[in-house]
Amino acid sequence: IVIMTVFMSVSGYYIPKEMLLSQSREQSQELIKQLSDNFNYSIQAMEGNITSVTFTYEFGRLLSNRLSLAPYERKEAITAYGYSVISYQKHIQCVLIEDSEGKIYSSWRKKDILTKEEKEQLLDRDMAYKLKGKTLWKPYSDDLVFATKVIFDRGNMQPVGVMSVGVDVDYFSGMYQGLVDNGNGIVILNKYGDILVATDENYENAARDIQTKYKGKAISGSQIVSRDRTYIYTPGETKDGRIQ
Repeated sequence: IVIMTVFMSVSGYYIPKEMLLSQSREQSQELIKQLSDNFNYSIQAMEGNITSVTFTYEFGRLLSNRLSLAPYERKEAITAYGYSVISYQKHIQCVLIEDSEGKIYSSWRKKDILTKEEKEQLLDRDMAYKLKGKTLWKPYSDDLVFATKVIFDRGNMQPVGVMSVGVDVDYFSGMYQGLVDNGNGIVILNKYGDILVATDENYENAARDIQTKYKGKAISGSQIVSRDRTYIYTPGETKDGRIQ
């Protein structure tokens, strides 16, 4: 069985393959390479399209409140950018935007399900600024994960706000469906070890055991025992190390 940890700044992939006696370590490594390529391509494509919508002179001036707009006009303009991001990809369920003054705006495909406190936690302004444009992937529920990054003013390259995009977990399933169909499992984590997606509880438990029992330092290709089940551990990660 395989656990894969990934994160658009998700940090690594772990693929444990249960009772992996019939499959070689080389095959596991090849699977991980294919998965890593799939994740890199899909994540970069999504981030690239989001950036194309938000990295504009107008959006930077809008978030820094340098346009002569009434409050309601500004709110409509900012949420319209959020809906533009939602329209790009069917798996994007919502967009949270925090401007330079700390005001939060949200755009939803359906209805708003987040409290003000949850929005603040997901936007995580301090961490987003610290990452300087890299994406921070954060778990929220079994159905939804968030990709958060700082927004820069294209005119002077200064940070003017934060955007967090809510993506349903089905977005990831197409990248590993073949592996799961073959009796394997996937766990996706961010670089800080937070579990984003797990195909079932057994693989989630194995991922947690790798973090606690093995301190995240198990050797690639080694056998891992978790809750009386045996796995072959093969790590991988996205190119920038955000997802594992």
